[in-house]
Amino acid sequence: MAAWVLAAGGTRRRLYVERVADTVRLFAGTREIGGWRADRLDCWGRVQECLRGLGEYRFRPRALTLTLWARLCLCDLFLHGIGGAKYDRITDRLIECYFGIRPPAMACVSATLLLDLPGRWVTDETVREVETRLRSLRCNPQRHLRCDGELAELAAVRAAAVDESRRLRAESRFNRPARRGAFETIREVSGRMLDRRPDVASAYRLDAERIRREFRTARIARRRDYFFALFRRADLADLVGQLPPAEAFGV
Repeated sequence: MAAWVLAAGGTRRRLYVERVADTVRLFAGTREIGGWRADRLDCWGRVQECLRGLGEYRFRPRALTLTLWARLCLCDLFLHGIGGAKYDRITDRLIECYFGIRPPAMACVSATLLLDLPGRWVTDETVREVETRLRSLRCNPQRHLRCDGELAELAAVRAAAVDESRRLRAESRFNRPARRGAFETIREVSGRMLDRRPDVASAYRLDAERIRREFRTARIARRRDYFFALFRRADLADLVGQLPPAEAFGV
């Protein structure tokens, strides 16, 4: 059924109704909460009496039932976002089939207006790029460091270990101890290279943290659900002025 059941201090459950022979049983999820003979439910007044006997349980409409009531009894035009307008096509059929009338019009209206908040516009892609750059620094320091002097010697040792790792993978793929040894050499030498230039590693980490911080700020700034009164009146008026006539929204 299109209703929720709530008990004091509990969580809401879907309401289910089962009829077996001449008995009607009510369930909150999988828990039975009441049952009556069907002949006791032959009019709304007697149904109310039975439901009042449930004590702590309360019934609340789910989405379809609530919008059906609102469209039929509460408003001249019901406004939906994109998601709601899709499922309310089901409500249209319920109104047609159950009440035998043409469903009242509803409108599908959706727009995005962002608050004009300060800060850099950082995207998910920017964060991924900086994370990839950090990982590349750790795994391939020779691509990011100026390799001269001692660093050149370490880069040569690392390159030889990489070549050995490739050879083992091609010729002795099941020689796991040797392959593990080559890997450990690559990682150890990479770490030694970064130790020689801690300023570079520090700069990369600080830049990555800055990007992450700006991304968290941008996520707050990009939210679409801020209270409308926080926006400038002129921005709201401009948005409304771009909307087509009301009849264009009917679905």
